[in-house]
Amino acid sequence: MPDDIVGTAAEVVLDDNAPEPSPPMAYRFLAGGVGGGWSVVVGHPMDTIKVKLQTQRRVAIGEVPLYTGTWDCTRKTFVTEGVRGLYRGVTMPLIGTVPVFAMCFFGYGLGQDLFFSPSTGRAVKNVEQPFTSRNLIEIAQGGALAGLAMAPIIGVLERTKCMLQVANQEKMYFTQSGELVKGAKASALAGEIASTPKNITLREMCVGLYKQGGVRSLCRGVPATLGRDTVATAFYFVAYEVVKKELTNSGLVNPTVATLLAGGMAGVANWLVAIPVDTLKSNLQVSTSPTAYPQGIRSVFKEMRANGEPLRNLYRGLTPALLRAFPSNAACFLGFEWTMSMLMGEKK
Repeated sequence: MPDDIVGTAAEVVLDDNAPEPSPPMAYRFLAGGVGGGWSVVVGHPMDTIKVKLQTQRRVAIGEVPLYTGTWDCTRKTFVTEGVRGLYRGVTMPLIGTVPVFAMCFFGYGLGQDLFFSPSTGRAVKNVEQPFTSRNLIEIAQGGALAGLAMAPIIGVLERTKCMLQVANQEKMYFTQSGELVKGAKASALAGEIASTPKNITLREMCVGLYKQGGVRSLCRGVPATLGRDTVATAFYFVAYEVVKKELTNSGLVNPTVATLLAGGMAGVANWLVAIPVDTLKSNLQVSTSPTAYPQGIRSVFKEMRANGEPLRNLYRGLTPALLRAFPSNAACFLGFEWTMSMLMGEKK
């Protein structure tokens, strides 16, 4: 790939007295979908490990948990379920990747149009112009809008994805009538079981969740996702823009490498902020009881504290989240910038 293929998508002749023209929103939408596809392929195995660690059964002091850490969880998942186990639940993210990441980058582009002053627009495009505190605030506002745009879609997708990822761990089954059961209840209904945890399909999970509680069941955790992504995506885009500018200005790396490293650091920043809420959300979303946690993640947090769990447990799954975040978001931004370069090149 030529060194200058990345970072040229929005290069224009600068006018100190005029705002920067933005690329067409349709281009951002399409390029965001491409970047998201690259992200899922690279990052899904570590996402599976993260969810398994976050939602494993809580144990009393002195007991040994099912998974003692990231490597233990990865090894046991691979031994018992194979490579397919690491990619369990990937179908829904792949189906949703285009609209989710397309809406994310569309939302960020809209945020640029709504919130960016001419100074911020020039600072983003011109690597030699340093960011001011006002520039960073406006970038964060654009990022927050991006998170708001994608959260409703990703919340529904993650409900199904998380359930599929922990189906084997939680011993989930479906009866002949489509009812979702697990544990002791599944044993009592052994003659009626239609699916084992390892072969529950995406369709069965969606139908089962719908039968359990309708659209409300499928959308469980969406408000928590809105809260998580609005804040975390603000940090996501600020980190990307700042790191990319610093790396490009340093002259130590070419634009392609700068995009990869900045994208990776953006993912790390996102998950350092998001992981506490994400842990609560994952536990909410893998609950099979429609009446559990009536106050959403607040109920999950109250249960956690009532059980004497330390606050550090909110960061369970952070290691696999970060191991996934760097390469998957590096791939995402590279895919986005590469596609934008191709599209803008065609326009010229």
